[in-house]
Amino acid sequence: MKPKTLIASLAVAGGMLSSLAIGSAAQAYTVTFNGGVGGANMVDTRDITLDSRHDIGRTLDPTSWNFRIRDANDQLISGKGVLTVKALDASKVTLEVFIQNLTNVAFQSSIISLGMGISPDATGISLDSAGAVFDNALMNRTGNFTGGFKNIDICLSGVPRCSGGNINQGLLSGMTDRFTFSVLGNFGVSGQNYSRVTLSDFASKWQTEAGSYTLAGVPEPMTIVGSGLALGLGGLMKRQAAKRQQKKQKQEATPV
Repeated sequence: MKPKTLIASLAVAGGMLSSLAIGSAAQAYTVTFNGGVGGANMVDTRDITLDSRHDIGRTLDPTSWNFRIRDANDQLISGKGVLTVKALDASKVTLEVFIQNLTNVAFQSSIISLGMGISPDATGISLDSAGAVFDNALMNRTGNFTGGFKNIDICLSGVPRCSGGNINQGLLSGMTDRFTFSVLGNFGVSGQNYSRVTLSDFASKWQTEAGSYTLAGVPEPMTIVGSGLALGLGGLMKRQAAKRQQKKQKQEATPV
């Protein structure tokens, strides 16, 4: 591809991404990269920002956790969580969670607890409807969470603590659970008649037959704004560079 064509492609891609970010953000929650990297899976951590004007009653795109354990023949542990915003006002956000442990049942694994950052800071938490496994909702006063996370405000757990537990106390391979919890805080936007809250990191603590692991969650975005534009353009540039390199190698390999 000629340089002018590449520049034109980047401009078009940038325009499309900008339109997606600006247009969609006005109608739905937003997902942004927050600059952190977390978990044994070493993924870029994200924030989800909810707005009371358009997100109450909304079921968000799933958050996933995936990690291959090298010491267990690259066994994949995998989970998925889906949040539904039940309520959001100046003092409280209520979320329903549907969580799945998608790991093959032939491999023993268990999701023991979930950790989440809240901004503005959470001041309290309650479990409105307990799950069959997740029956504890806790404030995490230190902010520390197993696996090196530093800004986890709350945790939801199958044990009465934020850290690990016995493998049989969590959500086992192939199982699902559903629960609802509320977080208290000052979520009102100053001078406005709506509320906003940001959830972040989405850490999960796992116990498995091959050891324990903490994974960062990856929310599948309705729209990624901010650094997502740069990442999209960067990805496009890498793909174009790879194509040029492949074309060059073919030309060099062609006999004359």
